[in-house]
Amino acid sequence: MKSTLWMRQLALVSYGNTYLKNPDNLEKWYRHQIFQDSLPTFRCGITKQLLSHSFSYWLSYLQQHGVQQLSLHAFYDFFKTPVEIENLFIRTDEFVIVAHHPQQPNVWIIAEEKAVFDDDLNRSWIPDSSLFADFDNDYYWQLDIKTEQIPVLHPLSTASWQQIYQNYKTMLFDRSYGQKVSLDITSIECYGARYREHAYDFESFPLLAGSNHSAYPSKLLNAMIQLKGYMHSDLNCKNEASEWNEKLYEREPEFRHWMNLFELNFKNLICMATNNAGQTKFDDYPDAYIITDPRLIQANTHTDEQEADSLDPLSAPMDAKKEQHPLVTLLIAILALLLVALLIYAIAKMIVAWGFIAVLIGVVALFAYALLSKDK
Repeated sequence: MKSTLWMRQLALVSYGNTYLKNPDNLEKWYRHQIFQDSLPTFRCGITKQLLSHSFSYWLSYLQQHGVQQLSLHAFYDFFKTPVEIENLFIRTDEFVIVAHHPQQPNVWIIAEEKAVFDDDLNRSWIPDSSLFADFDNDYYWQLDIKTEQIPVLHPLSTASWQQIYQNYKTMLFDRSYGQKVSLDITSIECYGARYREHAYDFESFPLLAGSNHSAYPSKLLNAMIQLKGYMHSDLNCKNEASEWNEKLYEREPEFRHWMNLFELNFKNLICMATNNAGQTKFDDYPDAYIITDPRLIQANTHTDEQEADSLDPLSAPMDAKKEQHPLVTLLIAILALLLVALLIYAIAKMIVAWGFIAVLIGVVALFAYALLSKDK
């Protein structure tokens, strides 16, 4: 199945950073299907020289030249005005990849070579066009940039996520999707509808490298994608009479508003999730950010605590244990002393009757203690 360019760029940056930190783990992810189905070309944007024809060689090239990190950005984060390169059609609507280097950083843009008309053959052709139509052919071109041009790689901002997500949760989740979206966000199903729209297999899509479903950005991003998928499905579904469901029809403008908001911010979310992969852990954030219904989380937490308490009595809260009344303690102490005294006297005088009385007192004391301890 075909992947989309932004998926391959996300994978390249995420896994590329993992490789730059530890080149020995290349084989662990390079066999992934998303890389096997791609035939990328990496060239110098000035000389047009071929630098690499595969992800692995390109990453090796970057490492040899001292590149320390990769990051994903929108095209216009760097180029505020249109960029023109001879014979190249630059795709300004795609992400660019920044290779961070202390002395000479560079940016890799996506561009396609313009067709050239061949007078001898009387037809147009594209230089270096691939004959492998079944593969994804991505053409990256390297341009040098100044260090001050690189956007600051801001850490994941709680406010920036909360602003969008809280609106989703309040306006849509609470009123319409309380049960529908309450899924386990550590599940592969979180990749959801966004990838189904592109007819891409769940299991073929690369997780953010090193996250193992534990990176907060990828979790929240995927949950929001899932929610957007449900919105899209409901807006386009019709009942058996081929008429819009009345409730959905009334809410269509609202749904459209939030879907448009999501689309406008989708690139920023992708960049933030990719550039923060493996750095920001999910546990660093409060439960308010989880897309699962908070009521379900509360109920599950309460049940888990009850089960834990039943298995481990020592883990019960201190205030749950009833304190023993001091008079009860004093009475038990007196009975115990009386019992010991009678036993000693009976043994010393060899009096069986006193021994019998001592045993009887002991039985009564134990019975009383059992009754008093029953409601602790």
